[in-house]
Amino acid sequence: MKMKKIADRKSLAFAFSERLVSLLKQKGFQSHTAVSGVKIKILSEKLDCSVQIARRYTLGEALPEPEQLLKMAQWLEVSPGWLLFGEEKINNKGFDERLNIDPDLLRYILIKMQPFFSNTSEVDAVVEFTLDLLYDASHLKTTKNMLHKMIDMAIHSAERFHKKKRKIA
Repeated sequence: MKMKKIADRKSLAFAFSERLVSLLKQKGFQSHTAVSGVKIKILSEKLDCSVQIARRYTLGEALPEPEQLLKMAQWLEVSPGWLLFGEEKINNKGFDERLNIDPDLLRYILIKMQPFFSNTSEVDAVVEFTLDLLYDASHLKTTKNMLHKMIDMAIHSAERFHKKKRKIA
């Protein structure tokens, strides 16, 4: 079971890196010397992260924490959900703003997000993350089981980020 989770995470990281690299190339940040084919230094500067972690993002060796993902998506003008999971449309302006979500999926996400609401002073950030997660999950075309796994991964990353942030403070 643990090996399957590792494989799912690696697969998600690789697909994420393909979308990221493609967007960076579209924005004109190609590089003929970088292994990933894009200018890593610009990505690290925009995200205020190390060159090493920016390189790992573009090579599919790492996934960004929620805060980094949001910063990256805003800079590249795409949905954080599309960048992380992939969707049909990539431009926020092209999305249908109505939210059609299965009641069971809504319940699943709200139950999973409940601990964040009771243990944080950053309610606005949690609400935004939850809304993005709801929106993104409602637009993914996959099985219910895979959707739950993706949601669990996103929430687990948010939990790890929140715990690290509390340790620093």
